[in-house]
Amino acid sequence: GGGGTSGLSPLDADNPSHRSIRRSGQNNSTHAPAGNVCLGVQTTNNIPWSSAWSIGHRHDLQQQQAPETSTIGDHRSGESSHRFRRSRGTNSIRSEKRRKRDQARQDKYRASQMSREQKRRMRQLTSGSRKFMKSIRLSHSELRDGVRSYDKERADYSVPANVDPDLAAVDRASATEAREINTLLHLLHEGGVGSISPHDKRAGWVRIMFENFNSIGIGTQGWKMDRLNHLVKQLEIDVLSGCETNLDWRQQSENMLDLLAPAQAKKGMVAHNTTGDLLHSNQRGGTMISAIGRLCDTVTATDGTGRDPTNLGRWCWIQLGNDDIRTYIVSAYIPCKPARNSAGETVWEQQQCYFQSIGDFRDPDVIMIEDLVAQIKSWRSAGHEVILSLDVNQNVYDGELAARLGEAPIHMCCLLEQAIGAKAPNSHFRGNKPIATIFGSNGLTVGDGMAYPHWYGVGDHRVFVVEVSAASLFGGNYPKVGSPRARTLNCKISRCRQQYNSVLKSLCDRHKMHKKLLQLKHLDESVSSAQYQLMHNKWDNELGDFMALRKTRV
Repeated sequence: GGGGTSGLSPLDADNPSHRSIRRSGQNNSTHAPAGNVCLGVQTTNNIPWSSAWSIGHRHDLQQQQAPETSTIGDHRSGESSHRFRRSRGTNSIRSEKRRKRDQARQDKYRASQMSREQKRRMRQLTSGSRKFMKSIRLSHSELRDGVRSYDKERADYSVPANVDPDLAAVDRASATEAREINTLLHLLHEGGVGSISPHDKRAGWVRIMFENFNSIGIGTQGWKMDRLNHLVKQLEIDVLSGCETNLDWRQQSENMLDLLAPAQAKKGMVAHNTTGDLLHSNQRGGTMISAIGRLCDTVTATDGTGRDPTNLGRWCWIQLGNDDIRTYIVSAYIPCKPARNSAGETVWEQQQCYFQSIGDFRDPDVIMIEDLVAQIKSWRSAGHEVILSLDVNQNVYDGELAARLGEAPIHMCCLLEQAIGAKAPNSHFRGNKPIATIFGSNGLTVGDGMAYPHWYGVGDHRVFVVEVSAASLFGGNYPKVGSPRARTLNCKISRCRQQYNSVLKSLCDRHKMHKKLLQLKHLDESVSSAQYQLMHNKWDNELGDFMALRKTRV
């Protein structure tokens, strides 16, 4: 190779030291001998021997890899354009990364600000709850004094003065109270209004519960009856009323009262539309009301006269008390006008079809308000008290029904407002107006009450619970001889189930129940059908007695 710079690579051309070598080589290339070779080259005074050898070696490599026609200028121009394109792509990638990094920093800052605010609010809530719990927490001495005290004004609560509760009882009472307070705080936090103590109902008070069930779910949603029975037991409900059972009970083998509150006495009424033919089991609308437990002994006149006379299931009622003090508790539902694309099965359309068939073309809600007010006015004119629990589908304060109930001689107001100390909240979870409540006449004494948060019950409306004095309802005197309380077999325990089956089998074998049944099947043709029915009923009653006897012992 020669001593010139034609062998420089594009990268060497950008090096300042190599550029100096190139300039020296270009200036002295014409003076270099032609016969110089790589190791014996006669270099200039400005180029050291090592640099001269490396330049020649690179020239040989360049001649092998690149065409002979390429020049240093061409290499430099191609490399500069390539570096320019590469720098543009690199800059765009770097700018995109920088933008994403800045955005991530901004998002992180916003999240940190939100988390700081949430933490601050949580600290305030925790601090406030601790202060509140500390302020209401009683000492052992205060609890002991409260248990020993005897309030003469309250005949429903008394503890002998010589009873000294031990420390364990005080601790249990304190834990129970703290648990109830925590439950109440949780319900209030979820949107509940008012306060009522579960498992601690005061004597002399009757608890009335109302809810729009939005279908009781027989055959489709079995959990609803389980939840309803749980609420009845937990809240110690005495009267349960509701609307929109959405079931044609003519197509069911069991009535709702048979499924409600197992092992407890029940007296009530279930109403639904019976004016049409049997179409679907999930018939829209319907109402129900029932007394539960000891209160059943005060219920009178529940056969045939406790429902809407049109048989549309618009309302039903029960009567408490005797001739001296009598109270009617009513459960009702006023329909709302459906949309245009309705399938024709709504409560409005059912009632509209019925009334138009008898020549009344008014709206169903107008007709129901007229009929319901007339029924309540007849009771109030006779001097009886009335409690009306209903879903009116209009504002319970400034609607037409509220105005009619406030007139003489009815004089009814919202009992729920008196119980919770505030106006009734919105009933439906999507609504913003109170369309359901519990009304009552002015002769009733109201205690505690609560409007529970949405989805606490079984429907999409709130659950309302109100306490009313038993003295104002029926005089407060329960019958001395009450209805017997039934017992149900606990089939979840295998031991009880096996014991029940074994004892029942032994009773059937001892009394030859299988042999008697075979004899009934092979009777002579001379026996009439009426005689056969009597004999079969006798056998069936005997077997039922054995089953009931075994059930009471398990």
